[in-house]
Amino acid sequence: MQYKEIILTFMLVFGLSGCIETSPDMKSYKSISLKKINTTMQNDFPERQETNFGVLLIEKPDIFSTEQKNKVRVVSSFTLSNILIPQGVKGEIFFSSGVRYNPQDRGVYLIDPIVEEIKMQDFELAEYLNEDVQKVSKEIISQVLIEKPIYKIEQAGISFVKDIAIENENLIFHLGF
Repeated sequence: MQYKEIILTFMLVFGLSGCIETSPDMKSYKSISLKKINTTMQNDFPERQETNFGVLLIEKPDIFSTEQKNKVRVVSSFTLSNILIPQGVKGEIFFSSGVRYNPQDRGVYLIDPIVEEIKMQDFELAEYLNEDVQKVSKEIISQVLIEKPIYKIEQAGISFVKDIAIENENLIFHLGF
């Protein structure tokens, strides 16, 4: 009887871990492409934020890997509208960020965003936006994007995440205790 239980346990463990790989240093991992993460984020956007300067509508961000280790580049479109500009000013924000895993809610989040550039589609109109409006827009957009998880590991069907990394356009979950 014990022999059957052992065989059944091995079959269950190896059957469920079929999509788990091991690296050359024998660490188990699961990789998810950033392209897939970008697709799964579509349901959480657009995000609407009320500010003192008007309404900020933040579109779905796109996440790309960078040359820097464990850093990503994030690009998001937005529209800022108010009573003076009812049609809104369209723009894009570009920033780099790290990633972190939160074991409490099993989500992957952006951390420590550094805004690299903020572009306004209509440069003439952008000149009339004062620095305070641009600064608040940057802060709100980056804050919204770091408060939402970019991925929940339940979507990958894995558990026991030890740490995460970004490599070659993939989010790598290193598994273990």
